[in-house]
Amino acid sequence: MKTIPTDIPEHFRRGVERLDGDANLLRQMASLTGPLLRPLLADAVDAIDANDVPRAITYLHRLKGMLSTFDADGVTIDLQMILAGLRGETPVAEAGTLDDHRDAIESLIDDIVRFGGGAG
Repeated sequence: MKTIPTDIPEHFRRGVERLDGDANLLRQMASLTGPLLRPLLADAVDAIDANDVPRAITYLHRLKGMLSTFDADGVTIDLQMILAGLRGETPVAEAGTLDDHRDAIESLIDDIVRFGGGAG
């Protein structure tokens, strides 16, 4: 495995490790994925606001998949819990809501966009 460059943000290191140390590949993935993340989050918020649970689940599942490349432990686990709450698998009080985790999700999106070379 390649040595991970020191300029890689700490929370992206596991993503680089999963790519056999290829930080450039993760950066390319961020440049492709980053612009899609905010609109996807907005779609999920709109679906929740409209009480369209099936559509919210679809958007949040997509978002979780895209974010898991970069953060498999933090935000991705939060999104999995939110999805479990929406599906009725876990009490919402335990799972939390999108609003409960939105700051962390938006922060990760900003980091991904910046990492991919965009404006965070």
